[in-house]
Amino acid sequence: MSDTKVILHSYAASPFGNKVQFILDYKKIQYSFVKIPMVADRPLRAPLDGGYRKTPILQIGSDIFCDTHIIIQEVERRWPTPTLFPKTQSGADITGIAWGMTAWTDTLMFKSVAAQLPMSTFPKDFVRDRANFNGLKDIDPKKADAISPYEAERLRAQLAWLEVQLQGKKWILDTTEVSLADFNAAMPIWFMKSLRKDQILEEFPAVKSWTERFFAVIPKGKPAKMTAEEALEIAKNTPSTAKDAVDAKEPNGLKPGDLVSVTPVDTGRIPVVGSVVNSSANHVAIRRKDTETGIETVLHFPRSGFLVLPVKGKM
Repeated sequence: MSDTKVILHSYAASPFGNKVQFILDYKKIQYSFVKIPMVADRPLRAPLDGGYRKTPILQIGSDIFCDTHIIIQEVERRWPTPTLFPKTQSGADITGIAWGMTAWTDTLMFKSVAAQLPMSTFPKDFVRDRANFNGLKDIDPKKADAISPYEAERLRAQLAWLEVQLQGKKWILDTTEVSLADFNAAMPIWFMKSLRKDQILEEFPAVKSWTERFFAVIPKGKPAKMTAEEALEIAKNTPSTAKDAVDAKEPNGLKPGDLVSVTPVDTGRIPVVGSVVNSSANHVAIRRKDTETGIETVLHFPRSGFLVLPVKGKM
């Protein structure tokens, strides 16, 4: 029997997982939560994600959405109300700038906050995992901790940008309601708070007030708990809803059935191989079958931030 439950695979401390949860809660979407290990490998997630390294993923049946960018696209498409893209007070569209803002908050700002992690307090397997995730042979915890105060200076600079932007505004882009731009900036600030590094906000009263407003309008959802085994069973018994489609404007002639690899360009650079189902300027969907479980999934990725390359051979 088909099952179209919304299933988030994440862990409680994941900043990007929490960003997705904020959005699901804001839209009052019922979802289930599969708790995954903080470090790789994740053998019970692998049949779904094909080796995709990042967290979170969102599962709807056997459709697997990888990366918060594509997750947010799909959530907005299926549940457009309340929208993440309200107009500004003057009636302007914020869609482009809100998406573009993720290139700042999810990378530059996030990295400055992540540098505040006290690496010397973490187990060796966590440090080793994060080194691998960032394409490094190793991380020296003492050196990482030593650079933390200097990364805080970069964070301060970015909070100063946000302070200026928020002058005289309730929301970051002066929208009528909370928008994706607010969710973008809230994620690294939530991360700061979880690390107890938010004292820096005292210098930025507009940012601090905005933070309080933001979290006041996000209800605290209560996702249902689900086991990884239950999620696998749902994927096994629920066909994908993705349809083959040709993008006539695809620059490199990508078409359904072509074998490709899809790889993040920043961190977690592990390619996922599958055959193209459909693509557009904003996304690519590939089909793959797990050899051990026989589970067939369609994985959806954003085009921004990912490299799609042809692969010789057959699945």
